[in-house]
Amino acid sequence: MLAITTICAALFALSGEANALEISPEAKHEVSFAYGSIGIDDPNWPVFAWGSKMGSAGVRVGVGFDKNLTALVGWHHSVLGGEVEFGRANQRGFEMALTTDQVFLGPKYAIPVTEWFAPYGTAQATVMRTRFRMDDDTKSDDNTNQYKNAAIAPGAVAAIGIEVVPMGYKNMPFRFATDLELGYAAVLPLQFEQSRHAGDPVELGDLDFGGFYLHWGAGVRF
Repeated sequence: MLAITTICAALFALSGEANALEISPEAKHEVSFAYGSIGIDDPNWPVFAWGSKMGSAGVRVGVGFDKNLTALVGWHHSVLGGEVEFGRANQRGFEMALTTDQVFLGPKYAIPVTEWFAPYGTAQATVMRTRFRMDDDTKSDDNTNQYKNAAIAPGAVAAIGIEVVPMGYKNMPFRFATDLELGYAAVLPLQFEQSRHAGDPVELGDLDFGGFYLHWGAGVRF
């Protein structure tokens, strides 16, 4: 008898919990922390990072117009670096650092399949600014031996993704969410040049970002 009473009480509690887990009102807007990755094809890239991609982290904000269309704006930041040795074995040479900021802007169109799952597509314009530094102490901005240069280039991203927005409590003003998108990015070459007092600038080289693109985000919808 005691066992039956306990089971009934447990089922009653679970039923009450299920009723409490009602879907919160439709969430149109979004704020999330993001991780991103973009490809690069450059033989000297291993000086800064392993592989043929650059990872970054940032934030994304979306303003929803309805359940399908959202305007997105995002910012990603990346700091990479390495040490270059020359001469005798293990002789310290100089350090190189690459700091990159990237801004994204564009629409996202989602097709909700259920209350909590929606595939989507997005096309975004992007602007990338990269600052290159080289010296024996890249952590100091006042080092007289430091050489630094910067370049800016526009680009675009096209991707498809999925968004998962779990159920929220009835009175909760927001819902937690996560999204993952894969696609292709194209960015014009970042041209590094050295100005001169007379004549045209001297071209120092370039970086070609583009190819595989990944974005993963975790945040809230409200």
